[in-house]
Amino acid sequence: MIHSLTRGRPSPSARLCRSAAAVLLCAGAIACDGAEPSKGTDATQLRLTIAPSAPTERVIPRALMGFNCNYAFDTDEIWETGKIPERLQTLGVGALRYPGGAITTAFHWRHPGVNAGVDIWHPKAAERRGWQTTYVKPEDWATNKNFMDYDEFMAHCKAIGAEPIVGINIRSGLHHNRLDDSLNEAVEWVRHARESGYKARYWYLDNEPWKEQHKAFGGLQRWAQMARRFALAMKAEDSTIRVFAEVTDGGGINRYGAYDTFLGITDGAVDGLNIHIYWEWGQATWARWLSHKPVKMSSPWRPYDKAKTFTRSIADLRTFLDNKGYDDVELAALEWNITAPRKNPVPPRQSALILSEIWMQFAVSPLDQACMWPMFYQTQPPSASAHKRIPEDYRSIFSQTAPYKPSGIYRSFSLFTPALGATLLPVEDGSGEYPSMAALTADGKILLYVLSKADVPTSLAVSCPGYEIDQADSYQSSGQMVSITTSQADSIVLPPLAL
Repeated sequence: MIHSLTRGRPSPSARLCRSAAAVLLCAGAIACDGAEPSKGTDATQLRLTIAPSAPTERVIPRALMGFNCNYAFDTDEIWETGKIPERLQTLGVGALRYPGGAITTAFHWRHPGVNAGVDIWHPKAAERRGWQTTYVKPEDWATNKNFMDYDEFMAHCKAIGAEPIVGINIRSGLHHNRLDDSLNEAVEWVRHARESGYKARYWYLDNEPWKEQHKAFGGLQRWAQMARRFALAMKAEDSTIRVFAEVTDGGGINRYGAYDTFLGITDGAVDGLNIHIYWEWGQATWARWLSHKPVKMSSPWRPYDKAKTFTRSIADLRTFLDNKGYDDVELAALEWNITAPRKNPVPPRQSALILSEIWMQFAVSPLDQACMWPMFYQTQPPSASAHKRIPEDYRSIFSQTAPYKPSGIYRSFSLFTPALGATLLPVEDGSGEYPSMAALTADGKILLYVLSKADVPTSLAVSCPGYEIDQADSYQSSGQMVSITTSQADSIVLPPLAL
């Protein structure tokens, strides 16, 4: 639900307006395809207080509205059929990651026609085959233009207005005893980027080096030494770039000693930490989300009562780094999402609300960049037959089948678009049960976002000196955007289970 506040009289009808003076986002939710919430009888009352004259120093980064590209899954025909560039631009996307997640560990930028996950340095590369959106025969790799090469990716970023974040493959060099070749490949890529006119500022080193199957990285200290070597060599080619690296999994965000050791060894060569965050790995359900008030960084390995919110976890890491003198080190979540049970995934119309709550926590935390993974994964090409596996629509802003229409997640995220680049305002609710966020735009307008998991309507009163409620819209778990009529200057009724 989006409500907006203006300095004038409230509009008699609620409508979504990108330039609204204030926006109150409430995505209505209907419990379906999951556990039914308990039935309440009495309306809940909530009062929010906003201080427009006391803004924080936090400007919500445009790079928080970021997504992962996959060079082989995001085929040209999919981007053309789904009008993906135009839709990303409309959403206000501020960052795109390339060439993807795990496939970074086998990707060679001069060979973008090779199938995803196939390392062309492997002596039996032509015999290797993983799941593909479009399978390309090895004899056609050199001429395959349907996959997304670096220059094409950068052209998309330029057209969309997104910050490119580019990944370096190190693992191939380790597995094939060609680490010097991997280093040269990275340096040549940075040189190409600088000389081609498609220059990328942000680069990340490989993908999840802490995983058990990536033992070739040799542990934290060896990985730190390797990261320093690559970062320095790349910066020797272009001193303006910033290099990010992973230290531990998202569940280890509080392993401060590991971060201190890593940054001490890299000694200023690495400019940012990349943390992969997945909520409730393999057990993200609608019923679980309804019971988590608020949502936290819980997982099968960290129960809810032992976990901290995403906001607190990130803020605590930021404080630790600042106190250690690493105040110039940026924080990024270059992969984040939920992970539902494979046999019973959350419908995207519902996962939209879960992901929106997590995104709000990112927005009020000191996180600098966030790229949801994936944008396309196990995707059905326009000309292909149906999947043998269920397309993971619940994790993407687009349907994974033609014509790749925007999902409920896209629609719910579109409500955040006006807040990108706005200054965060403090909000007090007095209850702690209604996650909220307010932002002041450059032209003096206020945007207010509220999430309710109450199973009855909530009577919301807003105290914001000098402003009145002007507009209101909702994203509901049916997947639809629904306008809400309001005639009160400072109050409105929120639908049950609403963002």
